[in-house]
Amino acid sequence: DGASDGVGDGDDTYFEAGVSQEFTLVESETAPITVSVPVTVGLSVDDYYEFPTDETFGFLDVGIIFSMPLSSVPSDFGEWVLSAGVNFLFLGDSTEAANGGDDTEVIGTVGLSMSY
Repeated sequence: DGASDGVGDGDDTYFEAGVSQEFTLVESETAPITVSVPVTVGLSVDDYYEFPTDETFGFLDVGIIFSMPLSSVPSDFGEWVLSAGVNFLFLGDSTEAANGGDDTEVIGTVGLSMSY
């Protein structure tokens, strides 16, 4: 319920799809580095993006993310992975208007994850 811009009758539909390709950039038993390239698109199926125009295209997000396991962390503490990347966001007219008139954004990320 509800459009992205808060305008409209609330019977709006949003669709998002994404894919990601991953490959090993540096082969190493102790510190392999992988690269992933995620691509995501956000679309209005029914009146989700209504301002300033009713359009289908919301955004396209293309990224590149590098990750490396931290093998120096003992396995008793789980598996730790360090990652860093950049995403390039291309906006449609409605999301551009909501973003103050900027039709692109560059977003840098750094992350540390742990799993048991």
